Amino acid sequence: MKNDPPPAQQDNTSRIDDIISTLEKSFSYWSIRASIKQELIKPKYREIDEAEALEKVLQSGGYPGQLRNLVLELGRQGQVAPLPQIAAPKNLSLIPALPVGAPVPNMPPAGSVMPQLLDAVSQARSLFARRCVATLEELSAELRCPLSRPRILPAGRQLPGSAAFAVLATLEPEAMQSLRVGSKFVYEWRDLFQALVSITLPATTVCLSPPPKWSSLPVLVNGLPGMALFRTTFLELHPECRQIGLDDTRMGWFAEDRLRLGHKVLKMRYVPLVRQYAKRGVPASIRGAVWAAILVPDAAPSHEYAELRPEAEREELLTDMLLAGDVFSVACDNHYFVFERPLVDLMLRVYPHASIDLTSCWDPCGGLAQALSRDPWIAAHAAQKMEPPSKPSPPSHPIKDTERPTVAPRYPPSGVVPFRGLSTLGAPICYLYTDPTVAYPVLRSLYARYFCKLHCLSAEPGCLLDLCALFETLAHAAHPAAFEHVVSLGIPPLRIAFRWIMFAFVGYLPPDQVLLLWDRLIAFDSLWLVPILAAALWTFRASALLQATSEHDIELIFADPSRLSVVALLQEFLFLTEMPT
Repeated sequence: MKNDPPPAQQDNTSRIDDIISTLEKSFSYWSIRASIKQELIKPKYREIDEAEALEKVLQSGGYPGQLRNLVLELGRQGQVAPLPQIAAPKNLSLIPALPVGAPVPNMPPAGSVMPQLLDAVSQARSLFARRCVATLEELSAELRCPLSRPRILPAGRQLPGSAAFAVLATLEPEAMQSLRVGSKFVYEWRDLFQALVSITLPATTVCLSPPPKWSSLPVLVNGLPGMALFRTTFLELHPECRQIGLDDTRMGWFAEDRLRLGHKVLKMRYVPLVRQYAKRGVPASIRGAVWAAILVPDAAPSHEYAELRPEAEREELLTDMLLAGDVFSVACDNHYFVFERPLVDLMLRVYPHASIDLTSCWDPCGGLAQALSRDPWIAAHAAQKMEPPSKPSPPSHPIKDTERPTVAPRYPPSGVVPFRGLSTLGAPICYLYTDPTVAYPVLRSLYARYFCKLHCLSAEPGCLLDLCALFETLAHAAHPAAFEHVVSLGIPPLRIAFRWIMFAFVGYLPPDQVLLLWDRLIAFDSLWLVPILAAALWTFRASALLQATSEHDIELIFADPSRLSVVALLQEFLFLTEMPT
């Protein structure tokens, strides 16, 4: 019929109806509507036209940005079709990633794997999960502590800020010391590395290409993105674009300009715009606000963290103590010991007073790590999940009736199996926030979106196997002689870089450089920068590696990262290093 709208308009109408229908099922949508209504009924809007008042409320409260962010999140979750990219407002001088009119590239595609590899990785993952279960049960017997049990407190006493540390004080001296020195954990990086390189394909597999002789991985991962695509995707890192973490140290005016622009972007509350801004780094004074705007755009209620504390009062978990012991190891790091000291001084005492404000005794690393272990939100939203035991097993040692383990659907509730070094992932966050109710939503979002992929065996795109394969491919392509020389010494290069990748460089690089790397990781919404930086660092030390004759020499070569610049290394490797594209 002549009056029918064109097909494109029909598609848009149907799409809008679908988005509205999905929004109306969201709690966040109705919360935004309620906030707008509460603002509109204020006396200052009574004398203004209704449409004009609504416009003022929407703009002053940043509600359009919140709604767009909500639609984008629903699109990321697959509940609605993703929206097309919206250009930045003209009044913001953001340098576009590509020339005007050029298509915006997607993130690098995943490495492709054969079904046989999927099966092999799945079997290795299940085997590793069973090993974790067995280790938990062994630690339960050794420490004479059930995996889970109701917490029994003396009359008139409450737990200090971190429940796990009060429980530590009740352990026997030997057990306490073993936890303190970090010798008790479910697994460490060496265990995960060994599980990764020990993946075995079925003997009947003949269709897969064998991996190169210099590779530590059991199979060739095909379809990894090349340098041409990386150079397009990470174009904002080009040396022609000034960067926080490099140019701000030499040009004070640039730092001031970026700070002013950052405040403007934050007021708009639109996630894609904040991401675009963060791609060139974030000034330290607003880094916490920028990260929260990207990772927690809905401004998660501050009571979420506090709600996990009563749970710690009701029930004690073995994983709490393992995490507490892991936090003790933070004291060995010169960069993060400041966050462990109040934890040791305050939390290892049994307080004689009944009235203790749980949030006022915040221990930065311990509290965040313990919450990370107990939060079921992570199990529901993590991009990758481990396979923890479905419920605590009965302990092998005699216990009292009051210590009978409670049955939970998942152990630990978050699904995050504690490993050696887990708490260090929260340490950089402590540089940004002093309030745990703000810090925790950011940390759990970081873990659920990114870090969980670094700690699991998976053949899915962007996970540990892919990232390790990319490091080997790039490092070998950039400097084959240095790579193969180290292999000839019987030292797998991946073993050197594995800790960097697994912990996103926490514990190796200085905190300011870690934060600059995480700025870009969050902004580009990609973990590819982690193995790229690892390959860049390897290439930067290539001439020294050619002179190495032992593993001790290689350790000395990488021993001092204090003068490294993350931004300079990434720029040099991505745009100035000649290698196959």
